[in-house]
Amino acid sequence: MGLRMLIMKKKNERRYDTYFCCRKEKVCSNKATPLLHSMSGKFIGKSFADGEMGEDSMVDYFSQCVMQDDAVLRPECEGYRIILPTFLNHLIFCETVWPRDNYDEKIPKDYIKHRFSADQILNAKLVFLPVHSGDHWAVFCFNMYHGQIDILDSYAWPADWDKWRWYDGVCGRLRERINSIFKRITKGRSPDMSNWGFTCVATPKQVLLNDCAFFDMLFLERYIGLHRKFKPEIDPARGSGYRAELMHYMIFHYGNQDLTKMLPPEIKIHLPDRA
Repeated sequence: MGLRMLIMKKKNERRYDTYFCCRKEKVCSNKATPLLHSMSGKFIGKSFADGEMGEDSMVDYFSQCVMQDDAVLRPECEGYRIILPTFLNHLIFCETVWPRDNYDEKIPKDYIKHRFSADQILNAKLVFLPVHSGDHWAVFCFNMYHGQIDILDSYAWPADWDKWRWYDGVCGRLRERINSIFKRITKGRSPDMSNWGFTCVATPKQVLLNDCAFFDMLFLERYIGLHRKFKPEIDPARGSGYRAELMHYMIFHYGNQDLTKMLPPEIKIHLPDRA
């Protein structure tokens, strides 16, 4: 299905009411939302089992939880970071996803504008976009502190591989198009990022197969852009442990009270104590 047909279909469809109801629900991809709505065993197995890559919808929902926690649990941090939805990848890199489609800036601009106001964009110190391309995940962070775009990549590229082959398919278009979109949304008030450089930040490297999506989520949550450090630190050897912790965090997140009421007693005993 081409990009324009997908957008037309989305306009005519009612948004799903998901049990994963963060305070500001913005998970609107037709593919992602019904999966989150049902949270089926198939989805859990496909996303969290050892060796599985992880789903776009899982990363999006985690991003929602992190930003909600910023607003509710860390109000002094609200707006410090914004995380753009993964579906934006399809809109920014539409020629790669749908080769017959031409890039139309209005589509990703409206998509972002529906989720983040001009003031939110202007006030953010870190703007993240998790990028999934060619069976690999990495996070691109527009770092307002340093005026650069940080690349957070958990993969230890072999010495004889050119990692920039992967980055080159992303970097130029991403910088040019996000810069132009932000300029239009903020009416020219956002910083000019057209000449910002790309910095490969030193990151913990995954040990287990296909852990990149889970490390991406840890990067989104723990990256301190001012110092280019992670806090708390990330232990690469704990890949399986992080999968379990992230699954627990998302399923039992306080925004999911309607869902947790439906859980059987043998699972409810694992609910965190919020007293």
